Parts: sequence; C-alpha cells; structure tokens
Amino acid sequence: MPKRVHRTARGQAIDMETLRLANEDTIAVGNMKVNARGDELGFGGKVVRTRKEVIDETYKVHTMVPQDDRVFSDADASEAAHSKPASSGVETTAKSPAKKVEEKVEKFTQPKEEPQTMRGGLAAALAKKVEMSEPEVKPAGINDGSTGVKRI
Repeated sequence: MPKRVHRTARGQAIDMETLRLANEDTIAVGNMKVNARGDELGFGGKVVRTRKEVIDETYKVHTMVPQDDRVFSDADASEAAHSKPASSGVETTAKSPAKKVEEKVEKFTQPKEEPQTMRGGLAAALAKKVEMSEPEVKPAGINDGSTGVKRI
C-alpha cells in the first residue's frame, strides 16, 4: 500500500498512515468508549472487545446468507411443527396441502349477493327519494279582501 504524504500550508510533509498507526491505542474523543482503532474499552481504558469481534457480531445479526428454515403450506402446519419436536424434517400429514387449501377456501367463500344498482343519474336518484309539493299560491286580487300593494 503506497504511503500518502500530505503537505501542509507551511510545506511540511505529514504521513497520515504513520500518524494513524502511532495513535491507534489512544482513547477516542466522545462518548462511545472506543479507542482510535475501534476496540470497545471498559473501565480504565482496557480493551473489552476488539474491533474484529464487534464487526463479526454486527455481520452475524445482519446476514445476507439464506437460512435453512422449513416453509409451511399454511398456519396449521406451522403451529403443529412448533408444538411438537421436529423429527426428520419432512412434514407428513393425512391430507395434502392442496386439499387443505381447498377446504379453507370453501369455508370462507360465501355466495355473492347481487348489488342493487341504480339506473339513471343523480337527478333520477334524488327524484325517487324526495317528493316535493308546492303550496297553492293565490294571487293577491281586489276581490279577495286581502290587503296588499296595489300600486308600485
């Protein structure tokens, strides 16, 4: 690995790789309780877990490798497998998984009712619901004895 030498504004050469290796046991500034290398520190600045152990634990939790877990056809098979100890890893049931699924589909399938559809638009729907009746209005006249405006 080639060494990187940086020059300061005054022209001095600083080798960052040598500087980092010289100070890797120094306690880092902050509240993480680690040294510059990444080791976890305990009381008195002693190394509790090395950087490699911390990284291995992180990758152990977040793995991209597929696991050899059994895949169940339905919830009943999963519950049955978890309630009794696993024997050979092969699931044996009296009914095939396809028949179980068909039974469950038949169980939850209900006859469909035809929805009532309304014919026409909004005006037709409102006309069916509301009946409007207007009161009979008599025009104000001279002969009916009402007092109204006779002249504008």
